[in-house]
Order: sequence, then C-alpha cells, then structure tokens
Amino acid sequence: MFYIEAFSAWLTDQGVTAPHAYNRTPMLPDRIVTITETGGPPSIDLEDATEIVALQIRCRSPEDAPHEARDLALQIDRIVMDAPRNSFSLAGYRVISTGRMGGRPAYMSTDHQERTTYVCNYWLEIER
Repeated sequence: MFYIEAFSAWLTDQGVTAPHAYNRTPMLPDRIVTITETGGPPSIDLEDATEIVALQIRCRSPEDAPHEARDLALQIDRIVMDAPRNSFSLAGYRVISTGRMGGRPAYMSTDHQERTTYVCNYWLEIER
C-alpha cells in the first residue's frame, strides 16, 4: 500500500521546503503544503500489476502573499510533471508514470486571515 508520507518525503527530497500536513490543513504554519489521498481513475489495463494513486495538493501562503502559494504550487507541479519518465523509486515503490487530473494548479480560496490557497490533483501509477 502506498502512503502519502512517502510522497511527502519525496517532495522534500526534490527541494520543497514548506512544511507538509496530511489530509487536513492546520491553522499554523501559514505557509504549508497539505497532501490528501483521493479517489482516482482505475488502472484498467494492468489492474493486478499496478495501482493508480490520486493525490490532491493544496499550497497555502502567508497573509497578503498570494504569489507564494502560486509559486509553491507551480514548483510542486514541475516536480511531479517532470518526474523521470522511465519510472523511479519512491520509498520502495516503483512509480511508472505521473500526471495531472483537471489541469494545472489553480486558485482555490483566500481565508479570513488573507492566506491564499492553490490546489492541483495528480495521479501516480505505482507497481504493486
């Protein structure tokens, strides 16, 4: 079974310095990446050999700095979309391919503390 903590550690290894949270975005810190495992498309062709893991990534910036959320989301987008195409290892799992669901990172909301959040959804095809 693939765990979002493994994906989080991989993002850190790729240079994402913002703190990470899982499933629920805490009140603090202001600048944070929240990773949630979501439902995704089935791996129809290789159902027994591979698994599709779908993730939502939300990036929040400090007060009055919406560009920081956008830039962080775009940094993560480049990392995921530029992941090696010949497969790579992620915490003991072989990732065969990656992609987006629903397009590039987009504005999601600004909260009552003027912190902006950008969101994007991704899939990873993992060898079982």
